[in-house]
Amino acid sequence: MEKREGMKKSKRGQKQNGEKERFLRKCKSFFWGGGGIIEMEFQGQKEKYRIAIMVILVVTLCFLTYYFHASLGVSIIFTHSFYLPIILASLWWKKKGLIVAIFLAVFLIWSHIFVRQDVASINDYLRASLFIVTGFVAAILRQEIAQVEERVKFAYAELN
Repeated sequence: MEKREGMKKSKRGQKQNGEKERFLRKCKSFFWGGGGIIEMEFQGQKEKYRIAIMVILVVTLCFLTYYFHASLGVSIIFTHSFYLPIILASLWWKKKGLIVAIFLAVFLIWSHIFVRQDVASINDYLRASLFIVTGFVAAILRQEIAQVEERVKFAYAELN
């Protein structure tokens, strides 16, 4: 009798562990998706959210760039907010995320040339090049993280 109860508890424990494992796989972090195990049905929906977030960030930054350059004549502080979408895009899409960095760099230079013609500053040019370098470094680091995660998954699979 005690053996049966022990076996029932053991099976229940295994079932709960399996459910927990499935739940954890489905609940992989939104920001690190792609590096872990993700169910295919969630991948497309997550990608739509990421694209929507990125579009909102980039459009907002384009508006802020125009506002600060045209209305206020300032280009110092607000450009630091460009790093958020650049790093997010590089983490989410690896090297494909460099498109965001290049777009924001070109937009900043365009705004400097066509909106703030009165100021001849090399700061925007240096900042634009740093956007691309930052995006590239973040993408490379994300690729390294993905490779390490793959090795860890492979090692874990061999142990089990």
